[in-house]
Amino acid sequence: MSPRSRRVWSDMAELTPAKAVTVKRIRFTPAPAASEGVRRWFTQPRRIAAFEEPFELGKLLMEHSWPESLDDFFVILAPTALPSDLRNTVDLWLSPPEHPDAPLPVILTLETGAIRWRPGRAVVECSAASRESFLAALTGFAFFEGELRRLEQDLLPYEASAPGDAALAYQIRQSGHAAWERLGRTMENLSLLRLTFARLEPVLAALPRFLDREGRRAVRGLTARSGVRERLESFSNRLEVCEDLYEGAVDRIADFRWYRKGAILEITIIVLLGLEVILITWQLLGR
Repeated sequence: MSPRSRRVWSDMAELTPAKAVTVKRIRFTPAPAASEGVRRWFTQPRRIAAFEEPFELGKLLMEHSWPESLDDFFVILAPTALPSDLRNTVDLWLSPPEHPDAPLPVILTLETGAIRWRPGRAVVECSAASRESFLAALTGFAFFEGELRRLEQDLLPYEASAPGDAALAYQIRQSGHAAWERLGRTMENLSLLRLTFARLEPVLAALPRFLDREGRRAVRGLTARSGVRERLESFSNRLEVCEDLYEGAVDRIADFRWYRKGAILEITIIVLLGLEVILITWQLLGR
């Protein structure tokens, strides 16, 4: 934003009445109750509708859930800068909770407005002409970023159990057979995470073609400042470590089972041959 635009934006701040501030709730649902209100359909990484509905500002400002919802996204929209009587309250609503994993808000200043975002919520101060573009950009980014958070959360329990499973993965003994089925299911679930990640990565890193220039700039800025690319790389590396551990475990368990079955088969053959020898000897002695 140019210095002149900043001055105009600052001068307009006092002209924004509180009643002009509106709130939109975007619900991400696989089966909306009706087609009316559906802002956008997503096909990757799964089929989801972004369903838009109004929400009460007073009720919203009392909401401070943690962790942030993966299925809801709230946007406060102001036609210009927020009025002073609301700014402190909105700043508190947007501030991260007291948790070490809570990210700080991303602040993005563009030519026609400003966006403040953190997972699950955003504040948009822009002209009426840019409102739809910003809302479309935020809807797509919020869904894809939420899907990345979903993957990150789904991976956590497997990472937590991996150190304890390392011994089972490299020291295959019959005494540990009770855990073999669980290790196999874990490998299957990790494969599903990899498939979902493979569908999510290209759409999260790409700029939607249907957005205008300002909308694409918004998505580009949100992607860069929220560390999405670094998170994609980190998730892929963490997932790969778990995949290597459990895939190796499943392979070694399969080899061990094959070895045990082969050994049992060989012993069975030897026993049968021995019985045959005894039978032939008995027949010869009987004659």
